[in-house]
Amino acid sequence: APAAAQGRPAQVTARRWRKAWAPALLSALLLVGGGWYWWDHHPSYTLDVATGPGEMRAVALPDGTRVTLNFDSRLTVRYYPRRRDAELARGEAFFQVAPAAQQPFTVDSGTSQVRVVGTAFNLRSGPPQFVVKVLEGRVEVRPDRRRADAPVLQLGPGAGVSVDAASGRHTAVPVAADSVGDWRHGQLVFAQTPLAEVAAELARYLGRPVRVEGAKLAALPVSGLAITEAPAGFLRSLPMLLPVRVQDLGAEGWRISAR
Repeated sequence: APAAAQGRPAQVTARRWRKAWAPALLSALLLVGGGWYWWDHHPSYTLDVATGPGEMRAVALPDGTRVTLNFDSRLTVRYYPRRRDAELARGEAFFQVAPAAQQPFTVDSGTSQVRVVGTAFNLRSGPPQFVVKVLEGRVEVRPDRRRADAPVLQLGPGAGVSVDAASGRHTAVPVAADSVGDWRHGQLVFAQTPLAEVAAELARYLGRPVRVEGAKLAALPVSGLAITEAPAGFLRSLPMLLPVRVQDLGAEGWRISAR
């Protein structure tokens, strides 16, 4: 009995100590956890940049990555300690990503995502399509980043993919080396490109819609070189390449119909 009596004060003291210090320890743990979360989710670098019609712009990021924006494009960049995030809200951009194995570079556009470590690639954000073309290195493309079971596509140099923004369906796109980011040099190279895609591309530079009448015409392959500063000239030359008629409708745009 005396020994038990002697042990009680020590137990009481330990309980009091735990009761007194528990809130402080909990606060310290919360502070450390909150500080780490803040560190991991607080950007160390931010950039919001946009171009208007007829305007191109090149930007250099702090890690050596370079991005060139095409006409009427909008890009947001956020750098975090463990990742580099970008979003192409609209338009087109050519990325030359500096290698950083511990900081992957991702570009979101709509529901799709491109993920790289170091590479050079071109990204066009629809609608209606999200198109990736790779010049150097390798990229991962997630047609629908919201779905855990969605496919992850691996693309290397000379490969491309087109993703339908509405359905998420993707198709391979043949890529010629001289066509990846060709717009940066004031030209557009078409190599057996469907007329519908050519029309959509030219419309971006014309600032007016270009409508192709009929699925049969839309699928016709087109090969040629267009100058970005004179897209109407290439459009007017289409009847020399294809059995089509091209009409300038003024403010309503252009119409391509069967001849």
